[in-house]
Amino acid sequence: MTEQIAAYGRLSSICSQLMVALARDVPEAIESVVRAGDAEMLRMRARLVELVNTLAAFADARSAHPAPISDEARAAFEKASAELLDAARSFQRIRRRAATLANNGSVFTAACMEMHGVRPVTYSLPLTRGSTKWA
Repeated sequence: MTEQIAAYGRLSSICSQLMVALARDVPEAIESVVRAGDAEMLRMRARLVELVNTLAAFADARSAHPAPISDEARAAFEKASAELLDAARSFQRIRRRAATLANNGSVFTAACMEMHGVRPVTYSLPLTRGSTKWA
């Protein structure tokens, strides 16, 4: 769980970097940050599968040999799970801000295109091979 908590911290940092890149309109930085976020999410998903498998194995072992869980182990698990939930909630707040910024930027761009007479639906594909007219 501690690895997931650290990963949420890294994702929060990536979202903060994305917000800066979006606000400054730096496409190269946006692309780089998005790739870093995708890679981190992939690692997080893999760790989540490992975590679920470990918990399932633990549950199976407990059902086969029921024994009381020590207070120390229970407290450590509760503390780690509470920290993981806090990290996830913190990330969700930052993610919402980044998503809102990206959405607002998209709406602003569409409004500017509309105001200046360049409608997104007027885009024509480039010439296709062997064709003499626009597709």
